Amino acid sequence: TDNPPDYAGEVFYRLACLRYPKADKVSVLALVDAGLRHDENSLSLLELRADLQRELNRTDDALATYARILELVPGHLTANESMGRLYQFRRADYAKAAGCYVRQLKIRETPVVHNLLGLCFQELARYADAERAFLTAIRLAPGEYAYRANLAEFYMLTLQYERAEPIYRDALALPIQHSATRAALRRQYACLLSRMGRTDDAVTVLRQNTDREYCYADWETISEYCGRSGGGRGLS
Repeated sequence: TDNPPDYAGEVFYRLACLRYPKADKVSVLALVDAGLRHDENSLSLLELRADLQRELNRTDDALATYARILELVPGHLTANESMGRLYQFRRADYAKAAGCYVRQLKIRETPVVHNLLGLCFQELARYADAERAFLTAIRLAPGEYAYRANLAEFYMLTLQYERAEPIYRDALALPIQHSATRAALRRQYACLLSRMGRTDDAVTVLRQNTDREYCYADWETISEYCGRSGGGRGLS
């Protein structure tokens, strides 16, 4: 290793990949760092380093590594998105996250990034931009329920109840893999209907949870809604 060959970065990368399933992440990261001392511009090693740093919750280090990747490859396909996720979910720095996502979308447009951008704009009270981002995500992936659910929640949070209601219906009509997710989305929809004064409809939605998903905890909310409406038809 005193006189490493030109392909030293690739050698260290392959060694790190071989050790990855068996060794702890800290020791693999040490091997990656050793490789970068011999080949500081190895993109493969930098990408692996950033992934390991992220998994080890070394957020500042990961952000610095992604920044280095973008210095070497300004059009990198995923680095901006990865940085954005760190700023959004680890730092709650929605302005920096949004900037990363905007740069990412100039390189490659995906519904996932438009959706993430919408969530950031929502936190930043840039409501017109948030709505536009969610709508773009839906246009690019019309069969993905989560983007419609986020748009519906956005309308609900901004008190646009009449606009939220059909979006919740559309989201619930799409395939949702996990029953717990489907039940949670029904609860949001029922909450909206309750705020709109449609208590009986809210009860009907929640009864789908108790009847189909066996979420018996929802009976308490059903009882509350029925109490508001003087009995309703929820417990009949």
